[in-house]
Amino acid sequence: MKPFDLEKAKAGHPIVTRDGRDIEFIGVSSGSLKYPVCAVFDQSIQTFTRDGLYALNEVSQFDLFMAPTKVKRWVNVYANHRDDRSYASKYIADLHGQSSRIACVEIEFEEP
Repeated sequence: MKPFDLEKAKAGHPIVTRDGRDIEFIGVSSGSLKYPVCAVFDQSIQTFTRDGLYALNEVSQFDLFMAPTKVKRWVNVYANHRDDRSYASKYIADLHGQSSRIACVEIEFEEP
């Protein structure tokens, strides 16, 4: 999982808890030095450290992380040879496809 990034959260990037629950980022409060990050979690407002920790000096299932980014790509499949390239769109994959192509397959994965 990608570490919590407050600036990305402020910009609207999705965040999740350590155990994968979606979190709605609210903002940063000036009222607390230790727990200034505010977010909706389990239908209530919770606070976190600037690093996304739910509790100081303790690993918690509620710690914040950046949600995985899913990427779609297209690959050309051939019966007689291997092609390790992927393409950002089916149109581009079609442009690069050879006459021996048997399929163009859409794949989706989480960005590392």
